Amino acid sequence: MNTVSKKRTLLLRYLGNRYFSTDAASFAKNLPRKSRDQLAIWSEFNQLSQKYGAMNLSYGAPGVDAPGFLVENLYRAAKEGNNQYTLFLGHPALREKLAAFFTPYFKEAKNGQSLNPHTEVLVTNGACEALYSTLMHVCQQGDEVIFFEPYYTQYVNYAEFAGATVKTAPLRLVSGKWEYDFDALEKLITPKTKCMMITNPHNPTGKLFTKDELIRLTKIVEKHPQLIVVSDDVYYFLPYDGREHTLFANIGDNYKRTITVFSAGKMMNCTGWKVGWCVGPPELIKHVSYVHEAAVFNLNVPG
Repeated sequence: MNTVSKKRTLLLRYLGNRYFSTDAASFAKNLPRKSRDQLAIWSEFNQLSQKYGAMNLSYGAPGVDAPGFLVENLYRAAKEGNNQYTLFLGHPALREKLAAFFTPYFKEAKNGQSLNPHTEVLVTNGACEALYSTLMHVCQQGDEVIFFEPYYTQYVNYAEFAGATVKTAPLRLVSGKWEYDFDALEKLITPKTKCMMITNPHNPTGKLFTKDELIRLTKIVEKHPQLIVVSDDVYYFLPYDGREHTLFANIGDNYKRTITVFSAGKMMNCTGWKVGWCVGPPELIKHVSYVHEAAVFNLNVPG
């Protein structure tokens, strides 16, 4: 063993004895914590399914691969040199395409005007990072976040990382149909409630908000000017049986206080690429982008 290796070994041994001795457990208990130290249920089942070769019904991964043209475009983008940092809001070409594509979907919210790709669209590291960055901007210690139960379990982490308290209203099964308990929801709102999160279509039930339900929810939200709504619409393009999807942001003046989140992974069967985006008014997008820039700085440019 040379001198450098001996010094490294002695240093590691010292650090191990100093910080990771038999007192490591008590030392760790004194560290500040943000998470609940609980593995998400789908991550646990994903590990079990891989271990035993079982079919995994808990994981939100598509059953088919990304379409061939998408993979070919990824290869071409990498070959053409799109492999370095881009603007923290996302590659300008992608934001322009997203703005053009989604403008018709937000036509009521925008009163016929086009989405501005430079101020109303933020590309993120998957939909999860869009949700995380939004909650970190909107909430701080002592605030409250409300969403319907059952819910996507990461919502709790995002809210609690921001220092907020989580409140939930039930989604009830009535005569074979899922119904939101809006009365219970409204009773939960206080002046400390800064954010309401909705999932449309809902994960995990698949429940789709009707337009009447969104109007009722809007009337509740309008009573509380401090509320920001985060609409998780990653399954926007997956309703079945001819059901119509209505964006919460398109009801009344909701766009002014709503961040709507989408995912390329869910749309194009490429969840591993981790490309998502959110659409909203310039002031909200601007501040969410500051958190995004501090958290991940940049995006997966070839994707």
